[in-house]
Amino acid sequence: MAQWYYAKADERLGPVDAQDLQARLESGELNGDTLVWREGMAQWQPARELATELAFNAPDSATLGIEAEPATASPAASPYAAPQAATYEPFVVSHEGDVVYAGFLKRFAASAIDNMVLSVVSMILLFGGMALLGFGTAFTPESYARGIFGAGLPLLLILLIYGIQALYYSWMTASDSHATLGKMAVGIKVVRSNGEGLSLGRSFGRWAAFFGLAMVTCNVALLVSAFMSGLTARKQGLHDMMVDSLVVDKWAFTGHPERQRRELGVVTWIVLGLSILMIVGYIGLLAIGVFAGIMGQH
Repeated sequence: MAQWYYAKADERLGPVDAQDLQARLESGELNGDTLVWREGMAQWQPARELATELAFNAPDSATLGIEAEPATASPAASPYAAPQAATYEPFVVSHEGDVVYAGFLKRFAASAIDNMVLSVVSMILLFGGMALLGFGTAFTPESYARGIFGAGLPLLLILLIYGIQALYYSWMTASDSHATLGKMAVGIKVVRSNGEGLSLGRSFGRWAAFFGLAMVTCNVALLVSAFMSGLTARKQGLHDMMVDSLVVDKWAFTGHPERQRRELGVVTWIVLGLSILMIVGYIGLLAIGVFAGIMGQH
């Protein structure tokens, strides 16, 4: 069944099926002048021009009491976005032009940003859990050893943190942007090998494969994936190969492949620079500790 998109207040909305779109038109939420589009159409068209296909009665402007405006010349409408609407990715998968795959450095920068976002959420949950644990221990000390304020609460917090991670990566990757916040900042996205977006189930499977490989191999698989994402032809990690996914430039598989960027970009360079500073600082602290220990022996 064809999936329809419609423009409302200069914003692209959808997808919806034909019955849903018909119901919105008949209820008055949308009208015959609403611009609609589906795959296979060359450009956006008013719904009234597709009244037969959508099976609804489209009243004319006079019936609605709307004064017709004089026609003015306008640029040719693009089928890839709602008129005047800025979108992250076009609707139709295009295989024109080369595909710029995201290598290790871009993926590392995106992962660093995502980890920072999730770390903030995790810290909030942990501090909240510690506060709850403190209150529970103070008012009901006997329940600490056997109830939710004992082993139950820490376990619940751990499950909640991992659940939030699963939801974050699965939902964001399956969204219209096909990217987490980190990937959006870097300018990359996750798609299937044919350029289509990932379903929610496949997106969850991608996260589960990544998480499972890390747990089973004590993160050794992550190192292997890091090398693979920098050396393989399509920059795929192990979890990408398991679920048929690619990490590419945000303009790959769109109608504007020329907008893809092979260079790292400002955000990636900033993240890499901060990471190097943190590593140097950590090594410096270790060196200071070792030096202080040696001096203390004399």
